[in-house]
Amino acid sequence: MQYRKDYFLSKRKIEDLTGMKFNRLTVISLSDKTNKRHDRYWLCECDCENKTRKLISEYHLRRGTIKSCGCLSREWTTNKNKERAFTNKLPNYNNIRNSYEAMYKRCYDETHDGYKYYGGRGITICNEWLNNYKEFYKWAINNGYKKNLTIERIDVDGNYEPTNCCWATMKEQCYNKTNTLYIYLDGKFYTIEDLCKESGLSYSVIWQRYRRFNKNTKEELIKPLRGINT
Repeated sequence: MQYRKDYFLSKRKIEDLTGMKFNRLTVISLSDKTNKRHDRYWLCECDCENKTRKLISEYHLRRGTIKSCGCLSREWTTNKNKERAFTNKLPNYNNIRNSYEAMYKRCYDETHDGYKYYGGRGITICNEWLNNYKEFYKWAINNGYKKNLTIERIDVDGNYEPTNCCWATMKEQCYNKTNTLYIYLDGKFYTIEDLCKESGLSYSVIWQRYRRFNKNTKEELIKPLRGINT
């Protein structure tokens, strides 16, 4: 003999939720309403100033998917609009925000393409900036941020923190990577890019003079071309 499913559900003991609080909702009484899944509905009163009453299913109350009469969503939208109106007046707010989020992902998002070079090597963000964009924004504005600049760590093995960061162009950042080649000449370090810029010679010419022809002074490396054999 088969019995209907709702017969057994009707026999199930009902826990009295009257007086219990779920987020902003306080349960007032059980109603007669049910849905297709046989979820019970409870009359609830919201903590908002209007003391709005609304029927909420027990399923949503227990899971917390409904937390109020709808006032929380309205408050969130209002606050978001106020924040947006405020931040739109601040110089470069969104651009700096993008730099902050990119920095965060490099350090903490294992799916990010650059994670292995940052978070994967143990590079982190200081507590002052971590999860506190406003402090990062203040530092950026007070330390020379411009639209064409990106954040750079002075010590490439150090963390992101005020004393180890500055704003630099992409070209300047290229000089500060862990794989940038430095040449020691006449008591000073140079990058090949520096020598190319100073002499007007190509990267390959400077490189061949240094490696193939064993030129080891700055004068020898950047002298003008005079023939095929450099």
